[in-house]
Amino acid sequence: MSSLGSPIQHRPSVASPFLYQLSAGERELDIVMLDHGYARPWSTHPDASHAKPAKCLFVPRTLRLRTDRTIIENESNIDVVKLVAPNPVAYDVVKARTVMNECERHVNFVRAGMQEPITDDNWEEKLNKTGWTSGQNKLFNKIIKILSGDRLARLTYEGTSNEPVMRRIHLDKCAKRFRQTMSAIAWDTKTTTWLHTVLVNNLSLTLLTIYLDVLQTLKCKVPSLIDKMIHFSSTMHRGSGTTVEALNLLLKRPWDPAISTLNQHKAKKLPNSPLLLLTPSSAQHQSQSQSRRMKFWHSQLSNMGKVVPVTMHVSSGGSGVTLSQCLEHMIGAVKSKILELKSQYTNRPIILIGWNVGALVACQVALTDIVSGVVCLGFPSMGIDGIRGVSYDNHLL
Repeated sequence: MSSLGSPIQHRPSVASPFLYQLSAGERELDIVMLDHGYARPWSTHPDASHAKPAKCLFVPRTLRLRTDRTIIENESNIDVVKLVAPNPVAYDVVKARTVMNECERHVNFVRAGMQEPITDDNWEEKLNKTGWTSGQNKLFNKIIKILSGDRLARLTYEGTSNEPVMRRIHLDKCAKRFRQTMSAIAWDTKTTTWLHTVLVNNLSLTLLTIYLDVLQTLKCKVPSLIDKMIHFSSTMHRGSGTTVEALNLLLKRPWDPAISTLNQHKAKKLPNSPLLLLTPSSAQHQSQSQSRRMKFWHSQLSNMGKVVPVTMHVSSGGSGVTLSQCLEHMIGAVKSKILELKSQYTNRPIILIGWNVGALVACQVALTDIVSGVVCLGFPSMGIDGIRGVSYDNHLL
């Protein structure tokens, strides 16, 4: 055995001399692993027959004995006492903090006259779970876990300079988890009504504020589901008798710290005045209005070029129309609109823009029709046939 100063060189196997040369020809024998079996990697255990030890290709196992390393020496002193001024933010901090605390002010006003305030320490003790089913207990625990996770996240960045943005990011994640949990029960009206009543009447001020923030976030994304959830539930009878209408007014005012910045700084026109063709994501009923979110997207895209939406209206709620037929109708409508625009605007480029399923429709149309570009927002990576995005996926080539 050689000394510790010079590593032992392993002779390369006959089958892989090329890989041995590519990996810098350096092999250091670990003496600890030779003498102490318990220090070996977990993959060398007999029970781990499904795994093999890691192999380092094109990279040496250790850089400790490399002679070609350059050591950067910096003798400059680092000041750890002086506070560094935070970077300026691109939004109105005072206004953002005001709108982000609107739900908290609403909860404080509603429960201002309570004789026994519900605090974070005693709200679970006062909760009566008599008559709850196992499914209701499981759903309630999942929702409380989601709300408590957002509460812990708020404590980590409370008082920081960029708190509105951090809260918006974590609140969107919390709303996503809440929506996934409710989708697992198919947004059952009876269950969601019961859950909303229990949460509104029994949660503490902190958790109730987060819950209203989640409803406010989902109100602009799935308004019909939130309306059903609130409409059939009881009001906040423990406070000052706030009605459902008051809660609806609060949920109609979602906040975002970047909204004012986006409204002030409009996007510039794209060169050659392109036609922005918006592909449909689903068939819509004639009485169905456009969401506030899509209206905002349309207003922003209209600053960049001419927006041409493709809409599909169905009668009788789409009864009698299969999924494949609806998809064929959407693709045919987009192709017809492209031919119409090419005949009317011969020299202007056409860009397809789609959200979710509309992104798939845009990619499908681009395979057969010549367009200048395709913009996919929220492209669904998971479908019935598995995960999309593999190397042989024709939609992504």
